[in-house]
Amino acid sequence: MEIAALSVDVLSMTKSDTIQKAGTCYIPYIPRTMPPTGRIVVHNHVRSTAEDGTSLVPGMNGFRAWTERADTPNRVVCNCKWAPDLKEHYRVDKFGCYSGNLS
Repeated sequence: MEIAALSVDVLSMTKSDTIQKAGTCYIPYIPRTMPPTGRIVVHNHVRSTAEDGTSLVPGMNGFRAWTERADTPNRVVCNCKWAPDLKEHYRVDKFGCYSGNLS
């Protein structure tokens, strides 16, 4: 019975619940200010600028950005210039990134 109860609890969790527990908050814009202390701005491995050099808004061409707890593993400082008003931001360091844009 414990297994069945656990399954029901897991099945009743929404994507929103999972994101909140991970401390993730997706952002639909290019941030201009740093997040609160203890949080960082992160983006995925997708190229963050268009061919003309302009920054992509999260959601375009598979590019996603979010804030999360600063102690999240597999994050590296990114120098892609996507959010030029930020002192620094991070990218996911798991699968490698487009080297022409992110390094």
